[in-house]
Amino acid sequence: MPAQPEIDLRRHSAQTRSRMVRIGLVLIVVLVVFLVAVVYGLPAAGVGALCLAGGLLAIAAVAGVLWIIRLIVTRAGYDE
Repeated sequence: MPAQPEIDLRRHSAQTRSRMVRIGLVLIVVLVVFLVAVVYGLPAAGVGALCLAGGLLAIAAVAGVLWIIRLIVTRAGYDE
């Protein structure tokens, strides 16, 4: 029988976590907009989607700044 290839558990864990975060964000946005549309109507759902997009954009901006800081620190050799 051929030997099974080694699985990098850290990479697998990071990949799984990334997928879960993306799926969770999509579910939150879709469910929130749908529920607001059912309860309050389509115009309110549009405003809710706009507010969610603004909030997610702010979170993405902070994550981007932190990623850039980590990149600079890693390249400078201070990541010990």
